[in-house]
Amino acid sequence: MIKRRGTLLIAGAAAIALAATACSSSGSGGGGGSTSGSASGSTSASTSASTGGGTAATGSTIKIGYFVSLSGPQASSTVAALPTAKAWADYVNANGGLAGGHKVEIVSADSKGDASAGQAAATNLVGNSGVDAIIMSDPIAEYAVYASLAKANLAVLDGSGYGPFWHQTPNFYDTSTDSTATELTSVLPAAQAGAKVMAVAACSEVASCAESAGLIKPVAAKAGMSWGGVVKVASTGTDYTSQCLAFKQKSTDYVYIAVAPQGTARLMSNCITQGYTGLFGSAATSFDPSTYGKVKGAKMVGAINGFPWWANAAPVQTFRDAMTKYASGTNYETSQSTATWASLELLRKALSTTTGAVTRATVLDAMNKVSNETLGGLLPQPVTFTPGKPSAAVNCFWSFKFNAGDKNPTLIPPPGTSGNGATGDLASSCLAS
Repeated sequence: MIKRRGTLLIAGAAAIALAATACSSSGSGGGGGSTSGSASGSTSASTSASTGGGTAATGSTIKIGYFVSLSGPQASSTVAALPTAKAWADYVNANGGLAGGHKVEIVSADSKGDASAGQAAATNLVGNSGVDAIIMSDPIAEYAVYASLAKANLAVLDGSGYGPFWHQTPNFYDTSTDSTATELTSVLPAAQAGAKVMAVAACSEVASCAESAGLIKPVAAKAGMSWGGVVKVASTGTDYTSQCLAFKQKSTDYVYIAVAPQGTARLMSNCITQGYTGLFGSAATSFDPSTYGKVKGAKMVGAINGFPWWANAAPVQTFRDAMTKYASGTNYETSQSTATWASLELLRKALSTTTGAVTRATVLDAMNKVSNETLGGLLPQPVTFTPGKPSAAVNCFWSFKFNAGDKNPTLIPPPGTSGNGATGDLASSCLAS
């Protein structure tokens, strides 16, 4: 059973691995929402409700490198990342710039979800492009480059990071839900919804995916659910009859799917056709309502690691307005997009009192002064950074429920005090060991 004391408590969080989440990917879109308040105990987000009409930036250019998978096996998981970053830059440049008037430019390098390509991309950004900071979004290649980036004298921002080094490396600034917590979030919303038997549909493309998914079993048991097993699923498959029958034979009423959205949609459709009536689960950047909303009869629960794009809070409305104006056609209904936006907004806030030239050292100094910040609820929990010390693990998130045909997901409220101090549809839930 889940114990409740403001946060959701389940022992063993550190045992959960990354691979099941890294197999998944995301899409993007637009949305509406309900009411929300601002976070207590933190300064408010430095955003304007306007996406234009402010004072245009005229100062020298600050370059931010984006290490991102634009091609390769995991490119669909980061499809909204670069358009979001560029929309943010356009929005900032139209509203005063960074650090008192500097223009900002996003410089991208394709990491391709590949170790050697990732190393080349990192070398290019650090050594050749003159960037003042890097933001990173690649669930595979980040493992190949974190050690070298840890030695670089520049800030590395979290564009929905996965590996444990995000809270083990002093110049990595962790702002989105950790991979350990992300795996656990596949369990908690289903338990809250009353599910009794949980199974995992794990991607077959990555060898360790099913093994890592199996580590969820003891967590499901602690949440009061029986175990329906791990079933391998190919993201490119067209017929999942055998997998659906396996779920039904175990009386499964909750299937957590760690597969790319297109495969997830086909799996859900196949299983519903064969009489499955239970819940499906999705977490972090794998949740794609624009795709899953087309699967007739689909009922979903899960959690996201970036703020809810459908929330009605002013900073979220600013995000939607900026995406509509500066990235028209980008499907931004994904936590990949919102996690990227929040991380860049934190950089903007950190540099808000900086004057004069901006360098790598200036950015590091500014980030290391961030204290107890939630950006008014855009971050899942307060973050504080200290020179020479790693970021604290981010173990808070936003739980949701979503049925096919719904205009937007609905936030599942935290059982107690929200992790980020926000109210309404920005209130986050948390895990603790």
